[in-house]
Amino acid sequence: MAYTGNLTPDGLDAKATPIDADVAVVGDSADSNRVKQTTFAQLRTWVEAFTSYFNVTSDTLDDITDGATYVKSTNDYTTTEKNKLSAIEASADVTDNTNVNAAGATMDADTSLAGNGYFLDEDDMTSDDATKVASQQSIKAHVATEVATVSASSLLDYDKAPTAISGTTSEITMWSKSIGAGVLGTGNIIKGRMYVPVLTGDTSDTLTLRLKYGSTTVVTYVSSTIPTTGMVGYIDFFLAADASASAQTGRIFFNAQKTDAADIEIGTAAGTATEASAGALTMSLTGQWSGVSSVFTPDDVIVELLKA
Repeated sequence: MAYTGNLTPDGLDAKATPIDADVAVVGDSADSNRVKQTTFAQLRTWVEAFTSYFNVTSDTLDDITDGATYVKSTNDYTTTEKNKLSAIEASADVTDNTNVNAAGATMDADTSLAGNGYFLDEDDMTSDDATKVASQQSIKAHVATEVATVSASSLLDYDKAPTAISGTTSEITMWSKSIGAGVLGTGNIIKGRMYVPVLTGDTSDTLTLRLKYGSTTVVTYVSSTIPTTGMVGYIDFFLAADASASAQTGRIFFNAQKTDAADIEIGTAAGTATEASAGALTMSLTGQWSGVSSVFTPDDVIVELLKA
């Protein structure tokens, strides 16, 4: 047997299938690379000890078995995983606008919430859902509907200087107000009070009060004779739309007395009208003395609208 310069055998016959008893020549690195022999059985033992670290029992990866740090069924890189990764765009970023929007998120650029499960557009809000938001339009429509059904009062007029009656037997308009179209709708009431701090009459004079609406004198109240001095009082009046906007009922209530309660005037009168309140009409309260010696000086007039 001959060796080349690097101590490798040369010119030897080849054996395709070694057996355990066959001898192989090795250079012993631990002994200055002296040529020594080892059997294939020894070589096989060494190789098996090395491959057991990887749990390899044959010459294919299919035979890798589970170990302490590697479990084939969970750690293998499968074809399914490869295909999944192949479908991801290059340099993919799950936080970019395109991917977030494609995933179904609501974006700042969106102009509508339609189609989102957390969004409702219900004018009557019948679902009463505690987890969903409502549209602006449905909130506005619902509030408008609710407000329209709520009874409420509002100030129609506050007259600080109504007209006094003095030295005349003419009918004087003490207070008047244009009532807007439809204000006196079905079931609505216009209610007013006139305060009277000065009421001085001749013992033979009477006072006639009239509540008017449009061209109709709805109520006429005629007092008894008024004492000469020291009376104060108030006048309550109202006008209500009955079963329709063209049918009204009115009433006047008059209360006056002297400060010592020696003389008193209390009375009431009622009446009806059929004015079309769908249009704007004037409402007024007038007074008329039967003699020129009496004085009626009203103060504030407060008028309210009561909605049905």
